[in-house]
Amino acid sequence: MVLACAALIFSILSGIRLPNIWSLTHFLFDYSEGVIKRGLIGEVLQFFLGHSISYGILALLCYTIGVIWLILLVMKIRATAAHDHHIWLLTAVVVVSPGFVFLFHEIGYFDHISLIIVFLCFLLPAGCLGLIGRTLLCIVMVVIHETFFVLFFPTVVVEYWIRAAVTRQRGTLIAVLLLVAPPAVAAYVMVDTMLPANRHAAYIEHIDSRAENFEVRTAAVKVLFRDGDRNMALNAKVWKNRKRWVDAFAATIFLLPLPFALIALSWNHLWRMQLPSQTRLLLGTAVGLGAISPLFLNFIAWDLWRFFCLSQVSAFLIVVAVVGNSSLPLFPSRFVGAAKYGLVVFAVAGAATVVPLFDGYIVEKPPYVPLLNHVIDAAQGDIPWFSVPTR
Repeated sequence: MVLACAALIFSILSGIRLPNIWSLTHFLFDYSEGVIKRGLIGEVLQFFLGHSISYGILALLCYTIGVIWLILLVMKIRATAAHDHHIWLLTAVVVVSPGFVFLFHEIGYFDHISLIIVFLCFLLPAGCLGLIGRTLLCIVMVVIHETFFVLFFPTVVVEYWIRAAVTRQRGTLIAVLLLVAPPAVAAYVMVDTMLPANRHAAYIEHIDSRAENFEVRTAAVKVLFRDGDRNMALNAKVWKNRKRWVDAFAATIFLLPLPFALIALSWNHLWRMQLPSQTRLLLGTAVGLGAISPLFLNFIAWDLWRFFCLSQVSAFLIVVAVVGNSSLPLFPSRFVGAAKYGLVVFAVAGAATVVPLFDGYIVEKPPYVPLLNHVIDAAQGDIPWFSVPTR
């Protein structure tokens, strides 16, 4: 646990920053022009905080959201560690990976709200009430941001499926389909729930009026006027660039070994569980697809490094879901020694890997000289402690 906490500090210091204006612009989307995709959070904030919202309030909200899902993660890991403390070692390895560094760097993105929903689903039972609760939470998830149906919803499905299979719930496969169907419909509807093109300028003016002390990123509003087909057409042009393929190859080499190792670990765990062979095969397929589900967003969106990094996070959540719903040890007893050596290799590789971040930022590494310089300059009064980002 101490190692996991140290790894967490390493990851936070390497990636944390003030929320950028692009992400906070999304918090201002609302339903003033009718129900649209990605407008739920802004509508809720308007109800509780009023029409205009300051940067400081939104930043505080974003950090609070991050703290909440971290607490829920620790609760889940502690429950799993009750029957095998090696889960803390695995947590330490994954937390120093580029995926978690990137996750802290994108503070302010709705991804963090999705993680809260995922961990809340982990707390629900496998019975009828648990199925209903998960379904409602996941509908809210995809209404908040339609891409969460691909990004983190598969993790919820896998966790529920495993829990239902372990507890021998009747009609497990039908229940899984019932869980998938409503969020799938909601995601399909939200993809095409757009603002009319002739309202573009007026809506940007409205969003700008809601930002109390910062300038919104108008480019972030454009997505509200594009459907899925339009996004895929634009993304097809992006993939015609040779550099895109070079980046994808580099991301595959440096970022996917960890998810694949975590998938193998999950498969090994499933193989040792007392499950019917057909259930094991279906679950194994779901585990593999769920772990790399963020990669499928490369067909419709541009943030290649983000999706590759988040595949490390989703693969870890899958492992937590698998291990947390059984009483089996994380590693077979005869392989514990070799597994620990493998964890060391992945930890060193993850801590040493640097990936491009948003807006020209780079990953900070020990001894965190830029952070120290900022603290020293702010303490001397040369610069403010906090200032609204300009990009």
